[in-house]
Amino acid sequence: MAAALIFFTNLCLYIYSAEIVHFPPLYWIIGLGLAASPLILSRHYLQILGRSFLARWCYGYMLISGVWLIFQPSTSEKVLQELDTRLLSVLFMLILLCIFSRDDVQFWARGAVLGGVLLAVGFNVFELFSPMAFSEVMGRSAGLYINPNQSAAALILGMIMTVGLLPHRYRMLFVVIVGLGVFLTFSRSAMIGWVLTAAVFIKTGQLNLRRSLLVGCAMLAIAFAATIWQWDKIQYRLEDLGVLNKNVLARIDWFNSPDASDMSTTERKEVAEFGWEMFSGSPVIGNGLGASVNWAREKSSHNEYLNMMVDHGIIGVFFLPLLVLAIQWRARGEARQIGFSLALFVLYFGFFSHNILTERYMLMIFVLLECMTMSSRAVQLFDKRLQSESRPYNHCFAR
Repeated sequence: MAAALIFFTNLCLYIYSAEIVHFPPLYWIIGLGLAASPLILSRHYLQILGRSFLARWCYGYMLISGVWLIFQPSTSEKVLQELDTRLLSVLFMLILLCIFSRDDVQFWARGAVLGGVLLAVGFNVFELFSPMAFSEVMGRSAGLYINPNQSAAALILGMIMTVGLLPHRYRMLFVVIVGLGVFLTFSRSAMIGWVLTAAVFIKTGQLNLRRSLLVGCAMLAIAFAATIWQWDKIQYRLEDLGVLNKNVLARIDWFNSPDASDMSTTERKEVAEFGWEMFSGSPVIGNGLGASVNWAREKSSHNEYLNMMVDHGIIGVFFLPLLVLAIQWRARGEARQIGFSLALFVLYFGFFSHNILTERYMLMIFVLLECMTMSSRAVQLFDKRLQSESRPYNHCFAR
């Protein structure tokens, strides 16, 4: 639970960025590894590594990164930093793979994530009336994540992982509450991702409209009536605070005319075009490890697929899909439902974020799902063995 709360809520990075503490998140990961060392050094953990497809993905990811680094003509500080970042991400996932391996631990970790989601929504609502209390962008809430886009992504991933913990009659209300938190970030890609995720919930049966529509609609009606009643005061208050600024209004207006070009859209288009030119120059082997961060632009491409393609060529496009496949390979039951929703959102969001393979709240959710998948495979294997052992007795009774 401590690992889930510290890393999913982004607390470790926030208190360092806010200079509350003076040691970076690396020390939190080291502390987590030391605390889990009795588990990591056990024979059981070696068995987990042998069964985990996520562990195999980690080995392949680091192998490719190392080979590309060896054959690079030159390296720089940014290139070595990129290798350190990848190594730290892999180490973090392998540590959590040990901690989350038990079924009861997975339940409590998901409960901690649920608390983190509600806390993040609360911070985003608070920041609506206290702009830039956490966020680095005026008018866009972010909470402890500092970055509004990351805050929205964390809320959706947390919703996917925890909606199954709630009774059906409260799930619609929970999804709407998370949607409010996502809306306050004014992240357009995340808003669309939230709608897609809610649609998948309905399709897979995780969200039963017949059971939860009444509670959800009642709460929405109350909230809508209260907002309309006080809208003039709220609008003037938000304008005075600078929340309804040009950037925020342009993002809202984008849904009316998606062809409109604001500063963010123009910037993303420029860096994407530059990244595609780099990939086109070396489409087979790429431009080398860290080329997507060590280039002639201040910001990266905002696209995980393109970043990996710039670094490693055409094989880079498969990194994220293979990761998503690894964490839900042969999943059963609830893990399969969660995996389908998570796969759709992550593969979609990869077109709008280049931080999926580095952000610890995302990596933690991936590991948690992988452990749930391994547990579901173990249950399936046990059922098959039970059936095979009972066949001779059934045959005798039939005779």
